[in-house]
Amino acid sequence: MAGAARQGQISKVANAELDSHADTVVAGSSCKVLEFTEKCCDVYPYSDQYDPVQNVPIAKVATAYDHPVTGETFILVFGQALYMGDSMEHTLICPNQARFNGVVIDDVPRHLSPNKSSTHSIFFPDENVQIPLYLNGVISCFPTRFPTNKEIQDCKWLIVTNDLPWEPSSDHFAEQELLYHDDAHPVTHDRDVYSLSSIIHRNVGALNTESRKLSTPDSEIARIFNCSPAIAQKTRLVTTQKGIHSVTDHLTRRYKTK
Repeated sequence: MAGAARQGQISKVANAELDSHADTVVAGSSCKVLEFTEKCCDVYPYSDQYDPVQNVPIAKVATAYDHPVTGETFILVFGQALYMGDSMEHTLICPNQARFNGVVIDDVPRHLSPNKSSTHSIFFPDENVQIPLYLNGVISCFPTRFPTNKEIQDCKWLIVTNDLPWEPSSDHFAEQELLYHDDAHPVTHDRDVYSLSSIIHRNVGALNTESRKLSTPDSEIARIFNCSPAIAQKTRLVTTQKGIHSVTDHLTRRYKTK
């Protein structure tokens, strides 16, 4: 029944929205899972007054985009995304996660651009493809739809976010930003006054996540293989795969066991 329901949603259109208050891409109903990682995390809404959504799987997903000018269909791929599936209609794109992958995000609406120089678009430099953004109220977005297997096989892939481990709470981002401050944009380096952790961990966003964790705990591994928790832990440590090599477009080679 679940498969039949999903087939009925193939033509379903749902917006993909830019959301700087989401620290990770959140994949909604118009996304199809290409593969699950072995990790999950708890997702918190805009206020910590609400209970988190627990054990949300981290996956690589795809959605279809029909370019309004050329008519060409592209497959947009999101690696390291939180997969909400049918429980969430639209998809949220973390702009900095896409920028981390070399995608150019210009989220300033043209009519609000100081010099009217904004493209209000998402640009993929390697493929020379530009996706125009629209406004839904004040939210920059574009329409997507659930892709068919044939479209995933035949259409050009645009990698929005890659498969590299994504840790949005890492101090690395704030440390890198400090390297670019100069006399024209002064900032103190006194950690007692200007704490890196205070930059990273201020919960002012619409969506926050906890640290990633394995979706299958050692206790479950021990139960499945009828072994002790200590042996289950050792098994996990020597069999955990830390990376994946892939090629975009129509061919994907995964150097890992299934």
